[in-house]
Amino acid sequence: MDKLPSAEEMRALLTTHTSLFTLDHDSCSLVRHRTICPIDTHLAINRTSHRLRHPNLSSGTYLPKTSHRLLPPTASNHTETLSQREEKVRESWVRTMEARIVREELQKCHKAEGVNHYQACSDLAKKYHSLLADAKIND
Repeated sequence: MDKLPSAEEMRALLTTHTSLFTLDHDSCSLVRHRTICPIDTHLAINRTSHRLRHPNLSSGTYLPKTSHRLLPPTASNHTETLSQREEKVRESWVRTMEARIVREELQKCHKAEGVNHYQACSDLAKKYHSLLADAKIND
């Protein structure tokens, strides 16, 4: 019967093959960075607690691309994390509402101008199209 590798063996494996693997500290499992593995570790490490797996959102290898300052979710700064999240949602909500107001004004202009709306409402249409890209509510 195969024996599970100890923590020291896993650390030794990580130090010898640092370009291929990183240690996921929350579950003490290996995270594979490449699809090619030159050693047969998947045969010895196939239990549920020590398993090779692809990077996912919980492993920290995929970081969200955002302009906001990222904080680690700890108990000491939980209120600051919540306030930053609310600020981000509030800013995206304001952009969405601004795009909605410009769209309503554009619809009024189209109805009022009729066939001449291309010349009369072009500035509103350009503004609406520029706001439309950012008009999403992100949490």
